[in-house]
Amino acid sequence: MKPLPPGKSTVLSVTATRPKEESEGVAELQWDIPVRGGPIYKVQLKADFVLPDIVLSHDSIDFGRMLVGQKRRVTMELRNNKMVPVEWTYQEPRDRYGRPQADHDVIFNLVPASGVLMPGERRHVVASFSPRAAQQYTGTLQLKLRDNQQRKQIHVNGRGDVLRLDVRPGASFELGPIMPDSDGASQEFSLYNPTDYAIEVYSVEFDAKYLEEEHILAEYDGFTAGFAEMPVRFVGDGTWKKVTTAVAQQRRQRAAEDAAARALEDEAQAVDSDIAAEDAQMKCESDGGAAAVEAMSTVQGDEEDLLEGMDESQYPYRVPTKDRLNALFVGPPKSGVSSLARRLARADNRHVLGVDDALEWVLTWPRYL
Repeated sequence: MKPLPPGKSTVLSVTATRPKEESEGVAELQWDIPVRGGPIYKVQLKADFVLPDIVLSHDSIDFGRMLVGQKRRVTMELRNNKMVPVEWTYQEPRDRYGRPQADHDVIFNLVPASGVLMPGERRHVVASFSPRAAQQYTGTLQLKLRDNQQRKQIHVNGRGDVLRLDVRPGASFELGPIMPDSDGASQEFSLYNPTDYAIEVYSVEFDAKYLEEEHILAEYDGFTAGFAEMPVRFVGDGTWKKVTTAVAQQRRQRAAEDAAARALEDEAQAVDSDIAAEDAQMKCESDGGAAAVEAMSTVQGDEEDLLEGMDESQYPYRVPTKDRLNALFVGPPKSGVSSLARRLARADNRHVLGVDDALEWVLTWPRYL
């Protein structure tokens, strides 16, 4: 240590360590601090080395017999009796390539898969068993503890069963020969249940209830990777209410979407019809206007020829040809052309001729008017 000047102080840091492979326990050490030309100070150091660990409520679980396709869960407790936090992790099963197994391939599982327990804290975890075949299963759920070389192990076992029926006296029958218009042929057989479970039997070809359930399950969108977890059904139970409710909601939503789509389609068809009608009206007005202009041109030429032999004194109210001034208003339907023409006609004491009026006038006009 460096010399300590009068009135000054310094900080000494003491660290206690122990290899992971050694056991926990209390370690003590007497530290002598000599002072040159003075006394020797004795400092008693004491460290309590604690190895993180947890206490399991179960070190083995027997799930018993389970039907293939079903899942059984057992809740267990993890407890930290040590004075330090414990971080634990469940070693999830992996396939032969070291990748995590898919959910539908996992036989034994533990949820949650990791956590931290503070001193004196308790935590519930759920172990589950899902058999995939009619056989006996055994395994080990391993919990890895941080800063502890030894792992906690939970030994698990269970057996998978399947539902089956025996058809007696055999599984195949030969009926016949049968003559036309006869009463047919029949043969009785019996079904025997060799399992320890009640079995509900139905015909997959003729049972309307089964067919309806198949349609409902085909529409259900709650499957994950082809699997959906539901409560266990017993003999006589109907389709799961969760499934029927979800499918009914999906059907109502699809019906609403179809109705909205049909409304949009009808609206689009109505708009197309209006556009087609307007196009036809514009074409008619355009063709009629062209015919009217041509007819008026012809009339004006004929009238000029006729006026050469007419005495204008006999027609005092006739507007002279040089003073005649006409206006032609052209525009698409509903653009306000007719309203504008009528307003200008009232202001200038004019007469308004529509396309239809002009066509009729061309066809029936007096020769001298």
